[in-house]
Amino acid sequence: MPPRDDLGERGFQDAMRVDRQRYRHRDDVMEHGWDRAAEEARQHAPVHFQGKGPRNYKRSDSRIMEDVYDALTYQNVLDATDVEVTVADAEVILKGTVNSRQEKRCAEDLAHWVRGVHDVRNELRIKRESQPSAADKPR
Repeated sequence: MPPRDDLGERGFQDAMRVDRQRYRHRDDVMEHGWDRAAEEARQHAPVHFQGKGPRNYKRSDSRIMEDVYDALTYQNVLDATDVEVTVADAEVILKGTVNSRQEKRCAEDLAHWVRGVHDVRNELRIKRESQPSAADKPR
């Protein structure tokens, strides 16, 4: 802590108050353990409002659809070539075919985690070995 002359009387009092708070917290940790001190700090922390938007705010269906398409495109778990996405009232509908049950579940999970989605209706089918994909068909 700087000398009293550098801070002035008011600044010195403020610095002492901050020091007392710091040491009080350190003493609480020493006496009761870190878990209790952390819990007390959380109880006195300000409330966070992340995810609480303005009243009546709703993401548009076109924006949700674009985000679902991005989620399906920029991942490396499934081939989304034969997947079609539609959105109505924040409900995502997945249609088309995928290679396995794992890919079907993955597509549903990816759509579900897009912000603004309320429900996902998964109408994807699993390809049989003899079914060609859209990528294999001539254009």
